[in-house]
Amino acid sequence: MVFYRINIISKNFLKTTFPSIIYKKNFHTLILSKNSQLLQINRTRPRKKLLLQHYENKSFIRNTHYLNPLPFPIEEGLEPLFSPVTLHELYEYQGSLIEDLNNLTDQTEFMDNTIFELIDKTAQVPENALIFNHASQIWNNDFFFQSLTKKNSSKEVDIMDLNERIKKDFGAIDNFKEHFKNMALGIFGSGWTWLVETEFHILRVVNTYNAGTTLDVTRTQEKDPNNHPMPYNSPFLTSSKNNVLDVGANKPSPPPFIKLALQPSHKSRFNPLLCLNMWEHAYIKDFGIRGKEDYIDGFWDCINWEVVQRRIIQRNSFM
Repeated sequence: MVFYRINIISKNFLKTTFPSIIYKKNFHTLILSKNSQLLQINRTRPRKKLLLQHYENKSFIRNTHYLNPLPFPIEEGLEPLFSPVTLHELYEYQGSLIEDLNNLTDQTEFMDNTIFELIDKTAQVPENALIFNHASQIWNNDFFFQSLTKKNSSKEVDIMDLNERIKKDFGAIDNFKEHFKNMALGIFGSGWTWLVETEFHILRVVNTYNAGTTLDVTRTQEKDPNNHPMPYNSPFLTSSKNNVLDVGANKPSPPPFIKLALQPSHKSRFNPLLCLNMWEHAYIKDFGIRGKEDYIDGFWDCINWEVVQRRIIQRNSFM
């Protein structure tokens, strides 16, 4: 029988000493010493076997995708939207999705693809549904996090250009908020509610369900598809080839999500500006099972409208 001396090392130490290691929610990373050789064990969910890898003789899973930092301190939470506990759990969940995606795509044709490329390549391929769901949910989560900031002193849209755009397309700021709220409340189950800009520069509110994203228009709805079937010739199922991105020698390359949305072969012509996570795990702990409305109300306190405005400017500068 072989005995191992197990030392539990702090994550800060591990990050400094072994930067290639990725951490997950409630996972315990252990370093085992045996004859001066280092081995790594990651204790994962009960449904998975322990992963034992020899640090010197076996290669680790290739880490193509990494967890982006939050634009605000996680320890303080994001009141009144998220308590510190909920925010920490959501961020760790994002980390677990990223590690799972790295495992799913390792040593496959997708191993070198970006998140955006994975979404584009797998959205309509049933056998790749697991990869799509992970990539899409990772992108949605990160887009959501990057839209947030610490509580604003005012719930109003304080960017003049954006304020005027919303008034033009929704009639009034309050109309927009009411419409957005009703769309979010209409999600029966899990999903996302989005403010998007169409290829015709019109602002719309749409829903995606489960891990669906606005980067794939077939998963985007402005109405409940059970009550309002989308017609075959709907403008949201087709796109004009006249509005194709043309990057000349003097034009910089657009941000990845904008570049993907504007590709002629891509199914979506939406430019996502803002989204709200309507998965149950985002609000149940802080607001309860019937706390959707309070959760949505708290969302308006924590939107970074400068980020939203910048997303409009970025897209329009490449049109």
